[in-house]
Parts: sequence; structure tokens; C-alpha cells
Amino acid sequence: MRHGLAQDRDDPHCPPDPERRLTEEGIRRTRQAAHGLARLDIAPELVLTSPYLRARETADIAAAELGLKDDLVVDTPDLTPEADPTLLLAELRKRNAQSILCVGHLPHLDRTVARMLGLSSDITSLKKTGAVCVDLPPRGRGTLIWLATPKLLRTLGG
Repeated sequence: MRHGLAQDRDDPHCPPDPERRLTEEGIRRTRQAAHGLARLDIAPELVLTSPYLRARETADIAAAELGLKDDLVVDTPDLTPEADPTLLLAELRKRNAQSILCVGHLPHLDRTVARMLGLSSDITSLKKTGAVCVDLPPRGRGTLIWLATPKLLRTLGG
């Protein structure tokens, strides 16, 4: 899942990029999209998130909507915007979980999805609060299960 709508980086009062927060509209839309994930019966055992504030806020909202406890939301530098997708893949494969929700940024998420599928170029362009589901086996390529736009998730979430 990509993080929600955050403070405009061109605003003169905007903090440094890692400290940018979700806007009020971003919080509302993130809650709706996360509720849409819940309506799809998404049931992660764990949420991994970028430590950047807007991603952490998105992860916390998603965890609450999905009925997960706070201690199941874990920061990882492997989800920061310019992180190497190989690091996240290794982390996902070492976790003892059937389902993990990852909350991060572009371009990293699009690159990671491509890497999971064994592709050399991006095939997704996730919008804010958009989500993608990939079945990732212990070895080899993953399988794209679904891709949900923010509008679809918000519609499902009411």
C-alpha cells in the first residue's frame, strides 16, 4: 500500500521529507481505503512500514481498520523511497507470516512489485493509498493477485 496524501513539499512550512505528515484529507481517504481493504477480507499478520511519518501514519490507520494491534506495525528502512527492493524481498521471505501488509513510497513500491514478479521494469504506478497484492513464494517469482486503485478501495470502504 502506498502512503496517503501528505503535506505539500512545496509549502514553505513543510518539514523535511521524512517528517511530512498526512493531511486531514489524507487521513480521511486513508481510513476509507483501509476500510476497503478490510471489506476485501485482507488479514495481514504483520504490517511493515517505512519509518517516514506519512507512511507510519498510513500503516497505523490501516492496522486499526484491519483490527491489528499496535505492536504488529514495524518500521523498516527497507521501505524508504530509494531502498533496494532486494532488501525488502529478503526481509519478507525471512518473516514467518502468511500475509504481510507493506506501506511505503514510490518509486520503491513499483520497483519492488516488478522485482517480485521477475520483471526488469515497472508495471505499476501506485497512487496514494492504492494497493497491490502479490503472492510471493519462498523462492522464485511472485504472482500478481490484484491491483486496487485508491478510488476502488475508498468506494469499497464507504
